[in-house]
Amino acid sequence: MTRYIALLRGINVGGHNKLPMADLRASLERAGFSDVATYIQSGNVALTGPSCRSEDLSRVIADDFGLEIAVMVRTGEQLAAAIAANPFPEAEAEPKRLLVHFCTNPAPPDALDGFDHTKYGRDRVAVADGNLYVAFDVGAGSSKLSSSILDKLAGSPTTARNWNTVLKLQDMAIGS
Repeated sequence: MTRYIALLRGINVGGHNKLPMADLRASLERAGFSDVATYIQSGNVALTGPSCRSEDLSRVIADDFGLEIAVMVRTGEQLAAAIAANPFPEAEAEPKRLLVHFCTNPAPPDALDGFDHTKYGRDRVAVADGNLYVAFDVGAGSSKLSSSILDKLAGSPTTARNWNTVLKLQDMAIGS
């Protein structure tokens, strides 16, 4: 049995795609997963099973809640690799300004070729370990660097988590 982290995109944001975490936990347990735990209301789920595929979790959510949600699944090892690959270690001092955009399909190493960084002030973007990393100068809310721009760069849908959340999810993946 493997411990997985499921990252749901765009739930419980601005009153859209409402998905109560207690209901989600119960649904995933009925689907055969064990040790299901959630972290905050934005779609972070730790669960244990013999396998865990994004499309299977998306189907459970669609069947049980009528929501079409993109889900990214990572193992503890994959989260550890994403943490180790952080190209902006100095940004860890402001963990709410450092986001990892986990991609549905790995972002290609050349995803930023031709990207005009100067349009986004002092916000920085990098590709590492198939993810996009963004170090915001002030914060995501005041940046022109939107999720839709980052999705285009990645070549697939992404879901972002700040550095504090990434570290917490790693703890959940290893069971601490």
